[in-house]
Amino acid sequence: MEIITLTETQFKNYAKIHSKRNFCQTVEYANMIEKRGFEKIYLGLLDDNNNLVASTMLLSQHLKAGFKYAYAPKGFLLDFNDKYLLIAWTRALKKFLSKSKIIFIKVDPLTLYQIYDSKTNLLDTNNDFLINMQELNYFHLGFNNNFESNFPRFNVVMYTDNDINSTYKTLRRSTKRNINFSSTMGISVHKGSAENVDLFYSMIRKKTEFDLDYFKDFFKFFNNNDNKFELYFAKINPKTYINNYQYLQEQEAKRNNILSNKLQTKNVRKTKKLLNKKMTSDNLLEKYKEELIKATKIHKNYPNGLVVASAAIIKNNREIYFIEEGHEEKVKDINACDILRWEIIKKHMKEGYKIFNLGGITGNFNKEDNPFYGLNFSKTGFGGNILEYPGEFDLVLNKPLYKLYYNVMYYKNKIEK
Repeated sequence: MEIITLTETQFKNYAKIHSKRNFCQTVEYANMIEKRGFEKIYLGLLDDNNNLVASTMLLSQHLKAGFKYAYAPKGFLLDFNDKYLLIAWTRALKKFLSKSKIIFIKVDPLTLYQIYDSKTNLLDTNNDFLINMQELNYFHLGFNNNFESNFPRFNVVMYTDNDINSTYKTLRRSTKRNINFSSTMGISVHKGSAENVDLFYSMIRKKTEFDLDYFKDFFKFFNNNDNKFELYFAKINPKTYINNYQYLQEQEAKRNNILSNKLQTKNVRKTKKLLNKKMTSDNLLEKYKEELIKATKIHKNYPNGLVVASAAIIKNNREIYFIEEGHEEKVKDINACDILRWEIIKKHMKEGYKIFNLGGITGNFNKEDNPFYGLNFSKTGFGGNILEYPGEFDLVLNKPLYKLYYNVMYYKNKIEK
């Protein structure tokens, strides 16, 4: 077996049908990141029958003295669990790049390490994969649980073969309640365009490491049927918000009045059940009153409506991938994420999609000491499994220079901290 350089077309044709295909291992992503000072190269592994059996897109960047490092985003396009293929690929790749100036290749494989259900119960572990990587001298950089990194290790992925109504029934009760509540508030979801990137970025800029142009480039490069970038926004209609809660308040007031009359009638037995109904009704009336105050305030400040949340996705011929979500800081107490996700899922289920990657969560599943537990709970409410990936590995091509680089970066990070 040997490694060859592929043309853009050759790589594109192979990548779009591979089982590990993803938006990072694409021509579109390579062209987009090339603008940011990286060099791209497409490589493929030919077997003895001249068949292409593995591939990758590498992004390289200069370090010092003409040396470089390379990055294979989301790993190589090969089955990492096929030990024979992994050995052949690794040996051929090292040989092919042996005379290059590349010191090491950073890899974060899209290969499962562990799988959990939506309640965080462990379902399966893939230890053989880690053993195989270590035997081939892939240096594991550790199990980072930070979901705010570019490609977090833990992702919530929802698979569905059902229709929309059947899928909705599988959602967690609290998720369905949030969706219904958002609808009552007059929140609806709309598709955005390239002209709305600034609005989207204003909602995520505090939590992303990327600049505005990065997301504008997604619209520029991911604009075809193989890989398409889309924006969605959740907008609150204050008139609908007011009308819905006025109606609910009026209906509840009627029920409350009936209950009050029963409690005041001498020949009616004052049962615990009747008293509980009256207390529940009183609480609902108070809640509706509070919602009407909020709705009136929003209508006063934003009579034409207000965008309260946004989400960016990339769609290919395999899955819908949520790459970023955000909310409007001025009304951050209005949580529209559940209805935003659900409306996006519904829309694309109608187009035939069955796989929905809701994006990253933190690997800390404990409610008590996890400040992001709410995010975890919100995403797992859609019933998908939690897929844990192994994180980053470095495939070292030049040991002395890699050791020097590693020590310099270690002390640099230590000083910065």
